[in-house]
Amino acid sequence: MSDSPNKNPKDEKAERLNAALRANLQRRKAAARRPEPAPIREDDVKN
Repeated sequence: MSDSPNKNPKDEKAERLNAALRANLQRRKAAARRPEPAPIREDDVKN
């Protein structure tokens, strides 16, 4: 992250958005590596 004195608020917003997207992607990758047990759906219970 750069801390230039004349920081554009739009740039800060974009940086935060990119950081959030990266974190989200990492979480999804981690979840894909070790899948959680599938939640029980009502369809599964009925059959």
